[in-house]
Amino acid sequence: MRARSPLSRSLVAALVALSSIAAPTLGCGRLDDWPDELAVEAPIVDGARETGEPAIVALMGITGLCTGTLIAPSVVLTAKHCVVPERASGPIAPGLVTVGIGDRVFGASRSLRVREIVTTPGPLRISGSFDPVGTATGTDVALLVLRERVEDVTPIPVRRASADGLAGASATAIGFGNTRTGTTGEKNRQDTTITHVTPFLLEAIETICQGDSGGPLLVEEAGVREVAGVASFGVYSSVGDVGRCPSDADYWNRVDAQFELIDLALLRAGECPPSGEPRVEVCNSLDDDCDGEIDEGCLPIGALCERDDACAFAPMPEAARASTDPAPVRCLEIEAGERRCSIPCDATRASGCENLRRPLGLETLPLEGLYCHSSHGCEGVCAPGEPGSGDNGEACERDTECASLRCTALGDRRICTTPCLADRGACPLGEVCSAATGSTEADACGFCVAASSFPSGRALGEICADDAECASGLCGPSRAEGSARLCTKPCENDGGCPVSAFHCEDGLCAPGTRGAALAPCRDASDCIRGARCEGEPGASYCSLPCSRDVDCGAGGRCDTDRTPAACVPEGLPAGSACEADAECHSGVCFDSLCYLPCDPRFPCPPGQFCDRVAGRLLCHAPWPVEYVPEGFVGSSCSCRVASRPSADGWPAALLGALGLLGALGLLARARSRSGARSA
Repeated sequence: MRARSPLSRSLVAALVALSSIAAPTLGCGRLDDWPDELAVEAPIVDGARETGEPAIVALMGITGLCTGTLIAPSVVLTAKHCVVPERASGPIAPGLVTVGIGDRVFGASRSLRVREIVTTPGPLRISGSFDPVGTATGTDVALLVLRERVEDVTPIPVRRASADGLAGASATAIGFGNTRTGTTGEKNRQDTTITHVTPFLLEAIETICQGDSGGPLLVEEAGVREVAGVASFGVYSSVGDVGRCPSDADYWNRVDAQFELIDLALLRAGECPPSGEPRVEVCNSLDDDCDGEIDEGCLPIGALCERDDACAFAPMPEAARASTDPAPVRCLEIEAGERRCSIPCDATRASGCENLRRPLGLETLPLEGLYCHSSHGCEGVCAPGEPGSGDNGEACERDTECASLRCTALGDRRICTTPCLADRGACPLGEVCSAATGSTEADACGFCVAASSFPSGRALGEICADDAECASGLCGPSRAEGSARLCTKPCENDGGCPVSAFHCEDGLCAPGTRGAALAPCRDASDCIRGARCEGEPGASYCSLPCSRDVDCGAGGRCDTDRTPAACVPEGLPAGSACEADAECHSGVCFDSLCYLPCDPRFPCPPGQFCDRVAGRLLCHAPWPVEYVPEGFVGSSCSCRVASRPSADGWPAALLGALGLLGALGLLARARSRSGARSA
């Protein structure tokens, strides 16, 4: 390092953050924050144009132009100030930075997306103002975990040996930063010598400038090149030189001071950090033995277990976890005395265990033979089992005896039920949710029962005959004349209704939210703003403008032959004639028509209601309450075997079962406490 003038107050040293953002706002403070050291911007200068080295990549984002190094197929090493703005508590969103492969920023041969950013803890602090080199923290390091592996580029690994003895060693700096002639955005290289080593930094003279931040300082031993440092800042010895390129002395963070962070990023990317120890696979969601497989030999989900670390995809080590990770597999109690490898699930959806979301950006793993077993309130755990044949109201001992996969204890007996959430209006027409209106999150889960169970206190969207039956005090007509009347309340717009389940229609809250792309509709008012209602009468769908298939969601495509391009379903919309499930966009073909299945968490689309159809819950147009033919439970006009409904449409068998248990009175009392409140 060059000796400083003893006149430290007149020959001021200036700290240079080596990114392309205006330095007074990056890394080391604003100009007026530095009484003795002036923070400015300063990259590879006097070097040679580099058209190769594909592992040296450009970083482009809201923090400016930076450089990075591919140290593993899906991990890029760079500087923290390239992804953490000054005074910010953490990094920018991964989607705000792009990695470019090639020898120039504009015209990169390939652009890569970032899945996760791993940095040292806390806000950005490169060093102190009075002695930037001596007070350097060595924490100006970050790693980008890519969404995809780069298989056709050979990474440059980090140097695992100590950097203490590198003073005087030859090294190479490579980056996309400014040159002495003012060009920037092209890859250049500069051979240099490491002039000084501190506990956290490597120093070289007049080597790099703005845009080279995050770039590597490469050293070679025995024919092996490795990254020894990450470009961070430069220092000027005179105020008059501030801003020229290059600075007098340039500094790289030592990578050997950040092995823990680097190895964490490698783990988060699914890579294997180097180790001199024999590798043994354990059950922790990581590829411990580096054989390309994760948790081989561990127990699958649904298997009997005694502890978490016996299950495949069990919790990762604490240091490798992130708040964005999905819930790991654990050994959970399913029934009394029975523990199985499992994951949490939504107890309102008995079928919510078809897939396992995995951490580290790994593909979702499909699961078979599992259902969501209700454990407490709205909480559930995935357990082995397939739907049984028991209809709602029939006696049962286990969930798997019921078509709904829900066997509920009522008094000293258990019966098959349909789960539901309070205040959603999502039970089949003629039924209400047993959970009290105004329930807290802890007790919002219930099951669908006959509306006659609750002569008052019914929630929005539940069937009614007069105002006295509704907690809101208003029993209003539905849009279809002559159809069922529902509990409602006045509104001026959708914001005046529970937005998760209702919309405002003709001044009253009605079940269902306005549909996005491909949702069933009657006219454009049933769709979100900007969508059209298209298709045949009775089989119409919401169509949104689009530019690519992903804009249309699952089961849809963007029809670019239209002007403007719009979303259309790949399968037949609900209400269309069909012969097989695969023909329908919804995946359900019943009685030669495509139907949308009911979701116990949300009502059917506007203008449709949930009904029980041969053991299934399907959405369709409302049925007239004044006339219910024998053998019918809805208006799908398809004869089917069913219990003859009572006056309010509830199967008499279940009414009898509940009556024997005295449960109707208990349920009515449970809801009457909050049922009289104003909605």
